[in-house]
Amino acid sequence: MSFSYLVHHLFQFLRSDPNAVIDFSDVLYKHNKLTTALYNALGSEGILVAQVGENEYLTDPMRSLLRRGQLQTFIANIEQAGFEGIKEYSEVHGGFLAVWKFLIAFKDGSCKSNWYANEAEIDLKVQHRSMPTALGDSPFRYFDGATMMVYQYPSRISEEVFCRSQPTPALCENGHGFDPERQNAPISALEVKPSSIPNAGRGVFFKQAFRKGTYIAIDEGVNDMMVLPFALEIIEAMLGTDMRHRWKVFEYYIYGYGFYNDFYGLTSSSVDPGILTFINHGCNGSNTMGATSVTEMTADPNEMADEFMNDPVESAVYDPFVDRNHWIYLNAHDSRTRDVVAGDELTDNYLSYIR
Repeated sequence: MSFSYLVHHLFQFLRSDPNAVIDFSDVLYKHNKLTTALYNALGSEGILVAQVGENEYLTDPMRSLLRRGQLQTFIANIEQAGFEGIKEYSEVHGGFLAVWKFLIAFKDGSCKSNWYANEAEIDLKVQHRSMPTALGDSPFRYFDGATMMVYQYPSRISEEVFCRSQPTPALCENGHGFDPERQNAPISALEVKPSSIPNAGRGVFFKQAFRKGTYIAIDEGVNDMMVLPFALEIIEAMLGTDMRHRWKVFEYYIYGYGFYNDFYGLTSSSVDPGILTFINHGCNGSNTMGATSVTEMTADPNEMADEFMNDPVESAVYDPFVDRNHWIYLNAHDSRTRDVVAGDELTDNYLSYIR
């Protein structure tokens, strides 16, 4: 199959989609030559937008069985071509007889920071980058920042059908949201007092016993303050001005107590607004929370550990479950690694935040 054959029939790509069970859709969506050609044709920050047909229904089976698995294969080809991020959204106002689905593929993962921009940022970008109509009005009749907020998360149905894949994708086995059968150590069961770790200042301690696997104060963790990439850029820019002294408090707070992640394309930080801020590092694997097995004694200073490089949330290229539940896993899914008794200090493994 030649590339010229694909180009000659590319207009049919715009009229067809993975839902269409026809021979030509097999050619387009089950071979990687088209996605590779599109990837190579785009600039370094190029974005591929594709309509992929009707949205799934909750009664649908796993995607490998759905319409000959063409959508699943198409997404795999996009990822194999080298795209660093794939998002999807559903649109009910497209004029079709059903809800329609679209894929957005980012050649450079940093472009995801625009996808997750807030409503005001989107409205500002639209105003600066769009050309007004002849009457001076906005050319967008159906899109603005508030609309974009709806697109940022895939549908609940997409998540459900995705999680029916075999083998079950990572994290899907944990269920949607928090496990109601697992105990939670509420913030009222914790207290702050001088740390048991020398020269560590204040620490957080348990006021009662809890078993291994208990959630840690999810009643507070869901309220973490997230400093998204563009906000972090503004703060860093202000720290470089003559008025730096006025912004030092942000530097101390965010850089001293925040934890960084790259899920949103560029670096962002989350800071706990309550007493969990004072959790100290448990040296040499003595931590009582967190899931990282690497310690100061086992870490290789010359090579990043695989579990840091393959974090299921931050490294996900396409994962509707992660896209809908990332806030939980970034901020509020901590749990006990062993049984604790009243008086034990709550410590974490800070190595898990090194990227």
